[in-house]
Amino acid sequence: MPLNSTIFETRFSANDEICPTPQALKQFLATPKIEGWADLHADDVATYRKLLTDIHAFEQHKLKGAGGQDIRMLLAYRVLVHTVFFNVRLLSAAEQYTYHLRALPAIDIKQPMDFIRSAEAAMSKLDPKRINDVLRMARLQEMVAERKKILADLRNRWTLVAAELRNIAHYISENLARIETLCKAAVLTLSDADAAAKKEKQMVADIQTYFKDRLRNALRGGQLTKQDLEKAKRDVDALVRELLALVREDRHGMMRVYESIQGHVQENNAALAVQLAVLEGKKTVNVAETSASFTRIGTALVRLLKEHTLVIEPSPVQPRKPHDAIIHEKRTEMADYLYELVQKERRSRDDRRSLRDRRVKQESDFQGPERRSSAARRSGKSRR
Repeated sequence: MPLNSTIFETRFSANDEICPTPQALKQFLATPKIEGWADLHADDVATYRKLLTDIHAFEQHKLKGAGGQDIRMLLAYRVLVHTVFFNVRLLSAAEQYTYHLRALPAIDIKQPMDFIRSAEAAMSKLDPKRINDVLRMARLQEMVAERKKILADLRNRWTLVAAELRNIAHYISENLARIETLCKAAVLTLSDADAAAKKEKQMVADIQTYFKDRLRNALRGGQLTKQDLEKAKRDVDALVRELLALVREDRHGMMRVYESIQGHVQENNAALAVQLAVLEGKKTVNVAETSASFTRIGTALVRLLKEHTLVIEPSPVQPRKPHDAIIHEKRTEMADYLYELVQKERRSRDDRRSLRDRRVKQESDFQGPERRSSAARRSGKSRR
């Protein structure tokens, strides 16, 4: 599966009328989540932002040492790059969602509505034949007209913010679903032991060639005893076992990172999907219920960015061995191979069984595509 440029590639259509400026968003993130508390909105994304910085450094080759790149770190960061879960667009969308969610309660529709109802109730009790009541009624009508104008503006503002929140939530949910699909495909590819078997066989042959060359060089320098040959054979067997054990653990470690991201994304996207379904299922808008759904979505987004359990740890330090260089070289080769493997796009084909005009029986007036002949299917032309 290739690097999926469609994941978080297309930005949601932000409403310029209410979209915060970078400075306003920065100031908002520096405010406490609850007035008087020490926890800031920025704290919810601090760990996520730190990993974004590390991934950027990895992509800029700042994490790579001169020939000493840790393979487990290499594979883990490659998985993070491939899945696109750690992405500045996701971070930006989540921050803007929190910004708008915080602004929603400030749009107080209830107060002018309560005033209008109270004023209308008061006017219904006034006597239009009494001059004082007429004057009071006129004043109340002016105030009701003013409140109705305020209410219309507030409702328009609330509708704009609600639409933006829904838009951002859909954008995030749709892209999380793509990440989940990508991770599933990668795990399926890596779990196939046969997929790496060819490369493992090649590496074993390379190890054998490596020792043969060493023996050949030793032979030029003098006699080789039977004990030397037997020791070389034991060394080859031991090195092959060590290498195969390491590359298989590397592959399983790579799978675990994909599975960790998939599980985390799946769990939180399920929470988003439930609340989005609630929002879309309502025929009429209830401000309190809709706001509650938006708040639950905001909670899920905080968990998504803050509560992931992904930990990237380097390989345990092992004592130096004579053949560390070739072990590292071959593990790096396998790491490159595995990363290329999960990025390969599977061949796409039209499923003939899904065609609406597929002929299921002999029909004299059939105009759809015919099945290929047996000879055509066995030939090299257009083979699938």
